[in-house]
Amino acid sequence: MNAPSFTRILVQPETGAVLSVGRNRYRVPADLQRAVRLRDGTCRAPGCGRRARACDLDHSVAWDDGGTTDVDNLACLCRHHHRMKHLPGWNLDHPPGGVLEWTTPDGKQYRTEPDPAPF
Repeated sequence: MNAPSFTRILVQPETGAVLSVGRNRYRVPADLQRAVRLRDGTCRAPGCGRRARACDLDHSVAWDDGGTTDVDNLACLCRHHHRMKHLPGWNLDHPPGGVLEWTTPDGKQYRTEPDPAPF
């Protein structure tokens, strides 16, 4: 078989939900949107309680900088915090497991965790 191209898609083994489309797509597939929103529950900025369904899905490492469209590089941020993240002096690290580590322009550090599993 001689395929001209192929698309790598990572799926959750039990449900088949899409967890990653890597660098093949910027737009977040519905299954992946659902997984990130369920994981996060709310905006992931420290102290923000806006529900995930009302938030943007943000690539923690920007797509233009080589970021991937996957569960380990996406987080729910309300529009205000999504814009704030891009202001000078703000830094956001997204280690595995859905943890977000924020650094403010004055050097304060905050860590947010995903919502606990509902079961």
